[in-house]
Amino acid sequence: MTTADSVDPFRKSYWNLIQTLAWIYLRTDELVKLFDDEVTDWGSYKKEVIMPDGERKVVDVTHGRPSITLVVVNGVLNGAVFPELTSAESALINALQEGKLVCLGLENNRGDPQEIPRIAWADLKFFHEPDIAGPADYFRIGATMWHSLKFSRAAVLRLWPSQEEKTTQQPIQTGEANKTRARSKAVRKERIRELVGDIYREAKSRNMSWTARAEIERPLLPYSKEEFYDAFYRKYSDAKKVKCSTFYDDLPQIVKFTPGRKPNQMNRICDLLKLN
Repeated sequence: MTTADSVDPFRKSYWNLIQTLAWIYLRTDELVKLFDDEVTDWGSYKKEVIMPDGERKVVDVTHGRPSITLVVVNGVLNGAVFPELTSAESALINALQEGKLVCLGLENNRGDPQEIPRIAWADLKFFHEPDIAGPADYFRIGATMWHSLKFSRAAVLRLWPSQEEKTTQQPIQTGEANKTRARSKAVRKERIRELVGDIYREAKSRNMSWTARAEIERPLLPYSKEEFYDAFYRKYSDAKKVKCSTFYDDLPQIVKFTPGRKPNQMNRICDLLKLN
């Protein structure tokens, strides 16, 4: 009797359908081992039975081969990469339709394994117990049913890498994202400086008591976050279009808040700008 602990499917060239779906859906190796074709021992459990003579007896009952339901339950209890198993099935079929993956099968459960034509996947879906690929209208007369499906392990792992591999790639992605955010922030800061110049000139023309551009710029620069800047710039642009004086009347109240002094300062500024 072969148990799941004694097999290593990651050394094999091909996986069956449930192994492949379990990996795509859960991205863990436990069920990939459990559904290996070599496994014949899925454990046992104790059960109390009543013997013919009326005596109660505890016996060992052997588990049969688990069904695809075990994969679904595992995803619900422990979390999965896809929201549903059907989403993982769709991803697998899409890869087959696009030629990114090849599937072998027995045509109508006869003969030798052969590659299922790529064009056939336009009309195929998966069915379980038994695990086959067939047309969506399952009872179509004369339709081909593909049995004993096999998928290249290497291709599956390439298309759907483990979570650990994706994690090791994350710092690079994060680094690029940080550079992009930094560039965007620098652009917004430069635009704020231009905006401050416009506000300062407008304030002077209204005889408002600004002593220098820095008096306006210093409080605004730290708020070059995208959500604040976009709203601020939009408010200012709208005010200019309609020649609204309210915006400028609010400025003395806005700039008097020194950045970092109060945790709710962003909200107070947004309130003054009527952005909330």
